[in-house]
Amino acid sequence: MQKLYVKVFFSFVIVLYGLLTSGMIFPENQIGSDSSKAIIIENFDDGTISLGSYSDQDEDPTYWALDSETTYENSPWALRLHGNTWKLQNIDPVVMGSGDVWQVSAYIDSVAEIQGFGIMDSEHVLFYSFAGTEELDIEEWATVYQGAFPEKQWNEYQLPVADDWLAYFGYLPEITHLVYINDNDNALGGVVYFDQIININNDLACAPQVSIDYSIGGIYTNIEGDDVVDVQFTSEVVDPDSNEHDFFWDFGDGSTSQEQNPLHAFLVNDDHPYTVLLEAVDPTNLWGQASCSVEVDPGGSTFPVTINFVGDIMLARKYEYPGGIIPIQGVEAIFEPTKPYLGDAANITVANLESPLTTFPEHHPTKTICFKGSPENVDGLTYAGIDIVTLANNHILDYLQPGMHETQYVLNTNNIVSFGAGVNSYKAYLPAFYSKSGVVFAFLGASDRTGQYNNYQPYLNAGF
Repeated sequence: MQKLYVKVFFSFVIVLYGLLTSGMIFPENQIGSDSSKAIIIENFDDGTISLGSYSDQDEDPTYWALDSETTYENSPWALRLHGNTWKLQNIDPVVMGSGDVWQVSAYIDSVAEIQGFGIMDSEHVLFYSFAGTEELDIEEWATVYQGAFPEKQWNEYQLPVADDWLAYFGYLPEITHLVYINDNDNALGGVVYFDQIININNDLACAPQVSIDYSIGGIYTNIEGDDVVDVQFTSEVVDPDSNEHDFFWDFGDGSTSQEQNPLHAFLVNDDHPYTVLLEAVDPTNLWGQASCSVEVDPGGSTFPVTINFVGDIMLARKYEYPGGIIPIQGVEAIFEPTKPYLGDAANITVANLESPLTTFPEHHPTKTICFKGSPENVDGLTYAGIDIVTLANNHILDYLQPGMHETQYVLNTNNIVSFGAGVNSYKAYLPAFYSKSGVVFAFLGASDRTGQYNNYQPYLNAGF
């Protein structure tokens, strides 16, 4: 058997090949919970609560009340804060489990400098900002949702508290205190309401767990005179909340199937195992993956596999303006000088698409620089031989979610694989797979170009 050698050629300016988990979160994009199995942390329904002051931040310690007028889903009471108030609640200890997600219902009546929520154990505190004008320190605050939800309505903020706490502090805590925040150092405005706080982990949909088994037949000669071997694949899916699944097989030789248990004939023509990939998706659009390595008697070799990586590709702005390269010479002209060194020089070519390809007119509300190219400019990418693009950058949401969705659609319909962006963190982190010469390559990652450092609300990183 020959070893796998992957040659990687770098062209032009190489950006960090870590993919931004892009996708501003709006309520309709969050994974739903019907609260039927939720564990109540606090809901204020008994109409009594004892609150202390958090640290030295609570400059208006009496500016809070239990309110019966503005409540979540007609509950009896909600907690109202105004002024410059940081309230601390001692609760019965809650042992945080792996993967726990809490949901906090909050209503921003008017924006203060910081409006948010915190959880504490005996050593640390983790803060979440929901709204506010202040640019915060991300070493202390999880700012993903800041400014992303509408005012003057109840919103459900889903917080991956277990993963976040592990990322910040490296262990799973026992939570003993909650913090409610309406920070307003320089004015008297700003009002926020808090209501139901629940652990929704038991209500969340489960991704399918997938496994593969297979049996190999004997080599025979088909009617075309090629030596082939049949392999019968069987799949097993464990999914406690879904009985129906769609199946997507990639056999590593350029062939695919959507059967649950396909029979596939491999040509005996490559001196290495074939990596076979199975992806299964359930009705909630959660995915499971499995792979296996299938060895057939060796033939010749198609190795090495060569990959080109290139950085930012711009198909907008002055390239599209009247008198620019695209309207005068065509989009292919941008890539003519580099095509021999890029798409023509490798088996796989990967790039960072810096400009959305969309017709959507509305741009991000606070960003000062927004890019947008015509969807027809995708012809330049196909001409250049680009197979895969990352959308993980600080411009994929320049024209908001419709612009991102249209870009993904345009790429998909032109057989260009994309990854690194989605309406929530689950979709943004889904790996993209690409098969070549019997090898399946996976692409995923993260980036910190979120706009938070410029206070461009809503920020670009993906929420839960």
